[in-house]
Amino acid sequence: RAIATIDNLRAGGSTEIVPALERIAALPKSAEVARTVIVVTDGYVTVEERVFALVRKNLGNSNVFAFGIGSSVNRHLIEGIARAGQGEPFVVTKPAFAAAQAERLRKMIDAPVLTSVRARFDGLDVYDVEPARLDALPDVLGGRPVALFGKWRGEPTGQLVLDGRAANGDWQQVVPVATPDPDAQALRLLWARRRIQQLSDEEALVGGNTQRDAITTLGLQHSLLTQYTSFIAVDHVVRNLDADNRAVSVNQPSPLPQGVSNNAIGTAVPSTPEPAAWFALLVVLALVV
Repeated sequence: RAIATIDNLRAGGSTEIVPALERIAALPKSAEVARTVIVVTDGYVTVEERVFALVRKNLGNSNVFAFGIGSSVNRHLIEGIARAGQGEPFVVTKPAFAAAQAERLRKMIDAPVLTSVRARFDGLDVYDVEPARLDALPDVLGGRPVALFGKWRGEPTGQLVLDGRAANGDWQQVVPVATPDPDAQALRLLWARRRIQQLSDEEALVGGNTQRDAITTLGLQHSLLTQYTSFIAVDHVVRNLDADNRAVSVNQPSPLPQGVSNNAIGTAVPSTPEPAAWFALLVVLALVV
């Protein structure tokens, strides 16, 4: 049915991604099923922040996967949707790559293990936990674990209680808190990277640089690259002077994405998929459906 629908479509107009997501969010969902939403697009839109906010607002209702197709995919949109929906991004820049990525996606959504997943910490003072909403964790799918990162105060005592619903009914597992391994230093970096990612997404939603201080502090403390911290290499050899020791101006061309002509310069962001994207889209739908 999905392939037949695509076959009968005629491209034109704009990419109405926001109304589509709003319509999906309004659909009723039983707590006993795992629902998966797959956004397939070339991402030629200018409403990224509205999309991220909408996906995040409806966490717990659906697993959201973003599938970007085209030689110049809007990776900011695709990866942002996946993070907001706590899903996975998939990018296909050439039709030849579509089958492998579609099969990877199919294996994930074809094997739901737990839905309505929740977590709580008893007897342990935790903070800065990612994901922040422990009452609306993403579904556990085959090949895609759900990871929690956080920090605690005081002695490492207590337990982590996980609840969910499996195919045969309610499920619960209690994990005692153990003494941390002193050699597990990489966990600090993993937590910091996830926290920076979360703060960066929040900043993108509200605009401005509201999280600049927090992001900068984390980047400096953990030696991580962020939008406000950089790794700088200094070269003391001056190479841009002419024979008379004068600075030389150079016109530096900006490369265009593959398949995009110079006619795109100075024009509005297009809304229809690239011609090569239609074939890849059909391959994805055939394998997923």
